[in-house]
Amino acid sequence: MKLEYILKTMIMNTKILCVWIALLTCQIAGAQTKNVTWGDQGNGTYINPILNADYSDPDVIRVGDKYYMVNSDFHYMGMPVLESDDMINWKIISQVYRRLDFPDWDTNGNYGGGSWAPSIRHHDGKFWIYFCTPREGLMMSTATDPHGPWSPLHCVKRIGGWEDPCPIWDDNGQAYLGRSQLGAGPIILQDECRREDFGR
Repeated sequence: MKLEYILKTMIMNTKILCVWIALLTCQIAGAQTKNVTWGDQGNGTYINPILNADYSDPDVIRVGDKYYMVNSDFHYMGMPVLESDDMINWKIISQVYRRLDFPDWDTNGNYGGGSWAPSIRHHDGKFWIYFCTPREGLMMSTATDPHGPWSPLHCVKRIGGWEDPCPIWDDNGQAYLGRSQLGAGPIILQDECRREDFGR
C-alpha cells in the first residue's frame, strides 16, 4: 500500500512539474517575442534591424522596381545577393560564388579574410559585383540576371590592402574605380580600368 501511494504521489508530482515547466517556457517565449520584435510589423511600419542577421557593409541598388543588395561575407560562405520590393522585406535570390580558390582558404587560419565591402552596380545590361579581399586583391563577377548564374570570379588586380571598391561609369562609358585603403583610408579614384574588367 505504501509503495502504491509513493508511486501515485511521484506520478502526480511529475505531472505538476511538467505543467509548471510548460507554463514557464511559454512565459519566457512570450517575453522574448515581445522584446525581440524586428523587421516588417505588418501594419505599414518596421522596426530595425530589418534583417535579423549579420549583413555588414551592405550595398544596395535599384533596377526597375526591385532593389538588390550584397554585403561582406568575411568567412568564405559565398556572397549572397538579396532582392526586395520595399527595402524592408528581403530574400536571398542567388550566390555569387561558393568558395574562394586561394591557398589556405579551406582552413580556419584565414578567418575573416573573405569578401570585404562589395559593391553591386547595373551597367550596360549587366549586374556587376566588385569586392576586395584583404590580401589577394580586387575581384569581379557579372550576371545578366541577378538570380544568376554569376560568372566565375575574375581577379581584376592582384594587390593587398584595398577595400570598398565602387565602379563608376561616366556619360561617355569611361570606367573608373573608387576605393579606399585597408583601415578606411581616403577615397582613391583609379582611372586605369581595362575594358574587359568594366564593360566600357
